[in-house]
Amino acid sequence: MSSSYLLSMSGSSARVQESLLAARLYLDMHDWNDVRKKIIDDNLFQLNAVSSRKRISQEIVKRLRHLSDSEAEFFASAIGDDRYAMLWIAICRTYQFVQDLSEQVIASRYEHSMSDFPQEAYDVFFEEQADIHPELARMTDLGRKKMRNTVLRLLVDCHLVDTDRKITPLRPTSAFREALGSEHAEELAVFPGKVF
Repeated sequence: MSSSYLLSMSGSSARVQESLLAARLYLDMHDWNDVRKKIIDDNLFQLNAVSSRKRISQEIVKRLRHLSDSEAEFFASAIGDDRYAMLWIAICRTYQFVQDLSEQVIASRYEHSMSDFPQEAYDVFFEEQADIHPELARMTDLGRKKMRNTVLRLLVDCHLVDTDRKITPLRPTSAFREALGSEHAEELAVFPGKVF
């Protein structure tokens, strides 16, 4: 039996700049709970509502916790596609659904010379997974729509898909692959195109 998908994607977007800020704080504090508290108490994300500060900081910390210290260090100083690639790794490690979609649909379509990511491709994948994962089958139509929009926003924010739903492969440097390490080489499968 397959493990359950984690579906609580409360961040709604990748929030790249906020994620960088959190990672840099972590490298100073080395405690994710302290990082989250400082973000909320000092309003480092400049959000008016305390509830928003709590929700968004929780989401970002939840994702970044999946990076090793060396990966977080790489992410904190990375630029360009290296930055987006490491953040995508953190998101995929947090949400198995996103990882499976990225590998089985986005990367696969690109490999088979299909350069777009139409809504139908997402919907077919969702229905296939709903047969395996009852937590997906139980979602309301509204919940499904919100999740689809969130996943698309994450893909766009991390530069894997553009706003026209065209697949846009990342081109991280060899330093990204080295930061990921040979023990995580299989995770490169979430990226469309060859990642060197």
